[in-house]
Amino acid sequence: MRHGMESAQAIRRLVLDVDKAVRAPSLIEIAYAIQSCEGVEACNVTVTEIDIETVGTNVTIEGSALNYNEIVHAIEKTGAVVHGLDQIIVGSGSGLSRQRQGVGAYDLLLYWREAVQMPGIAAQMRADFDHILVDDPGRVSPA
Repeated sequence: MRHGMESAQAIRRLVLDVDKAVRAPSLIEIAYAIQSCEGVEACNVTVTEIDIETVGTNVTIEGSALNYNEIVHAIEKTGAVVHGLDQIIVGSGSGLSRQRQGVGAYDLLLYWREAVQMPGIAAQMRADFDHILVDDPGRVSPA
């Protein structure tokens, strides 16, 4: 299957190895070119190395249903060169980042659940806060 073809899983994130000449294009020109592509929600261009003639960058692109070919074309139209695809995440949502974050968040929710059951801590929380917002309450089973 070629990059950019329709598939059951949408491309959600790309990390590209991109080189550019020292003088041009600017990092801003590259970022704007990427941002103009359909489905792009965020773009991060990070300089990784500089030598006499070229600047090496890692370009991270996030969005929904990213089109690899369109993005590469937009980058290369600025005069920069895509040397490789270092990472790709496909799927219908941001499951990988939620999975990474979920462990810590779940542990923190368990900590709060235990803390509010201790009379001294619970009394102090009632004195300090009117409300406590718990994100994703369905992830913690009731005691």
